[in-house]
Amino acid sequence: MTDYEEIFAESSDRLEIYETIIDVGKESLKQFEPQVRSYLDHEDEELVGQAAMTLGLRWSLPEFKDEAERMWRSSSSAHIRESAFLSWASYSTISGDQEDARVVREIVGDDQYSPRLRGAALSHLSRIFEMKPRVSSRVVSAIGDAESSEQVNSLIPWDLVNEICEEFGIEVVG
Repeated sequence: MTDYEEIFAESSDRLEIYETIIDVGKESLKQFEPQVRSYLDHEDEELVGQAAMTLGLRWSLPEFKDEAERMWRSSSSAHIRESAFLSWASYSTISGDQEDARVVREIVGDDQYSPRLRGAALSHLSRIFEMKPRVSSRVVSAIGDAESSEQVNSLIPWDLVNEICEEFGIEVVG
């Protein structure tokens, strides 16, 4: 049996810590929240990203939602922004919150965000409104791999996105 307490207390091996954050998240070992949370301020953006994913996406800790939003809106690291966004958006997927869904819809259409973040937003929007299988994982993957905003915009199924948003009272912009 792995001694997670010992790893968090004594390990300086980045990969071991990274895997431990994932493991305690998947095993829902929430007693390690303080240790996981301590990595939100780490200089290694991949450790920060995994900590955010564990607190938000894997554990859905209600008190982390606002922090995840602050992280994806303000971090200078694309990796941290994407991880924090996935965590934050997972709350919307669970709750179906209309205001959060509106924010997710805005990200889908906003060229200032990376293709990966816009693809993740489309994926979450499709889960919030149960648009799957009408939005395939291949489309989301292609959006994430796009090399320009124009390419992203050409791949998004706008008619479907707008139709679903209108149906649920989300303002369609553009």
